[in-house]
Amino acid sequence: MDNLDPMYYTTTVKERVKHIDSRLNGFAKVLLVVVCFVFLIVLLDRGGRFLNRHLLGLYPSDQPVEYTFVTVTPNADMEMVLKQHGLWHIEKNDQVRPVVFNRYPSRTAAKALSKRKKVFFHVLLPTALIVQSEIKRERQCIIKSIAQINREADRIDFDPEIGDWQQNLTRSTVNRLLDISEKYEEVNAARLLTKVDVIPVSLILAQSAIESAWGGSRFAVHGNNMFGIWTWGDNGMVPHERADGMSHKVAVFDSLLDSVRAYTLMLNKLEAYRRFRDIRKVSRDPLKLAEGLTNYSSRRSRYVNDVKNMIKQNLLKRYDTTSLAPSI
Repeated sequence: MDNLDPMYYTTTVKERVKHIDSRLNGFAKVLLVVVCFVFLIVLLDRGGRFLNRHLLGLYPSDQPVEYTFVTVTPNADMEMVLKQHGLWHIEKNDQVRPVVFNRYPSRTAAKALSKRKKVFFHVLLPTALIVQSEIKRERQCIIKSIAQINREADRIDFDPEIGDWQQNLTRSTVNRLLDISEKYEEVNAARLLTKVDVIPVSLILAQSAIESAWGGSRFAVHGNNMFGIWTWGDNGMVPHERADGMSHKVAVFDSLLDSVRAYTLMLNKLEAYRRFRDIRKVSRDPLKLAEGLTNYSSRRSRYVNDVKNMIKQNLLKRYDTTSLAPSI
């Protein structure tokens, strides 16, 4: 080594440094490309989800929600029950555990008004989110199917007697679309999409509080009817103050979940709430949507104001930012 030309040694070192530098530059370039690619995927995914959710009303297609069904007695200490199931402290943007209660207890241990309200809203909240999830899955099925059929939505009728729209769909998808169409009593895909859409949680909570007298009405206590929904079937309770000549009853439900399902289907399906659905096409603000509820009560505009005040005074919009946690 002592006989090596110093210039040779210097050149060799420079070449090695250059070689290492070129390898590092190549690695850095590859790393940069990978980082940019990942960033682009995340950006497109988040942007796509924003576009889908806020502009198109399209939501991720998840598996059916698995929930915990909890049976409570009329005098259950619901503050303690809610704490046991992680439903007492709920903040903005929180994930809410999927817990369904069989009933709203007619007597609650909470004495302070603020706690009684909190119990009411937190009992109903997970059920409202579960129903929202069910509607989102129905809507996702319709939108995906329209894309596969590759035709304008207003030119597609989910009619079992017409087979051309079924060609690119699986039999299970076809059957599901027929079930959804029958449920909402609408075959045209474009009009069906205006019906199969979510209702803000804040609106669900506000109307349930008003219609059930905070869970204390006879219909809520004995029939799980949190929204004063009428029926003309055999399974119902006759209102004490039903006017002469009227034949309606107040519906009875097996659980709070069935009550919320019936309420959302009513707003999404009946002609009386067409204005509600028209407003929803351009806005999902619950205060604006409340304007479409004049037919919900004989009190008309005064009822609408009651719903708006319930939302504002109890800061219910904060619950619209919550989402359903993964199944327990």
